[in-house]
Amino acid sequence: MAFQKSDFDVTDPAIAVRLMAGLFYVPHALFKLNGLEGAAGLFGRIGFHPPLAWVWLAIAAELACAVALTLNIQVKWMGLVSAFVMLLAGYAVVMTKGPAWLWNFGGVEYIAFWGVASLALAAQAWKREYAAYGRVFLLWPSLERGVVRA
Repeated sequence: MAFQKSDFDVTDPAIAVRLMAGLFYVPHALFKLNGLEGAAGLFGRIGFHPPLAWVWLAIAAELACAVALTLNIQVKWMGLVSAFVMLLAGYAVVMTKGPAWLWNFGGVEYIAFWGVASLALAAQAWKREYAAYGRVFLLWPSLERGVVRA
């Protein structure tokens, strides 16, 4: 896979959001890796059983989103995965701290923004694929003809 300089042009607002959405996953995954027992305890309290398996699944999903969104790889799919991860994170916050909006009071504001941004990135990637191919459901468009940056 060849990366293009334009994949990292932060003067394009959508690319800046994509990079931030991807890179922000790194500390979240590292935090879980550095505190597996604490993370497993949290996952167990919110009802995800077996909790350690869910922690590893979360770490894998977060790292996959970090790599894919940061490097512009299959954003149409990974944006949806990222939005789903944020949906689960929002559920976890509500289950542990109760329903609140403002992030500085333990609410879901930040998580909701991240999830909506992820959905917007996925929608933009699907739109670009439609413009390039006239259809939106290609698993890997570069295998059919040429390389599409989606």
